[in-house]
Amino acid sequence: MTDARAAHALLLELRDGRHDAAFRAACLADTREWYARMAADRSFARPADWHGDLEAEVERVVTGAGKLFEELVLVPERGRFALAKNLLCARPEHARRATGLLPAVQPRQLRLLGELAEPAAGAPAGSSDPALVAGQ
Repeated sequence: MTDARAAHALLLELRDGRHDAAFRAACLADTREWYARMAADRSFARPADWHGDLEAEVERVVTGAGKLFEELVLVPERGRFALAKNLLCARPEHARRATGLLPAVQPRQLRLLGELAEPAAGAPAGSSDPALVAGQ
């Protein structure tokens, strides 16, 4: 998004909870699909001392209580504003791999975010205000 006000409004909209149910459902579907792909691979290994139900554990973690989007920040990047989450990456290669992994394992969540961002992306140019980024 090129409009700081629209980006900030989207961030606040995400944080106010009105989209939590849709994002939790998307996250659950994405995570189930991802784990199913990993479990189908012969190299997939569960912790040796864990004998739980993977499906039940995924659902417990994803649908549990907790605020969504509190960790998101707005980042000015090449004349635009991106919603971002800080990741602790030890090396640039780790960051590149994480960036490449997200579209493969979170397609529903990213699609939903894109749909919400579409109206803001079309906001008129010239309304960017970098000061909004610092006041998130």
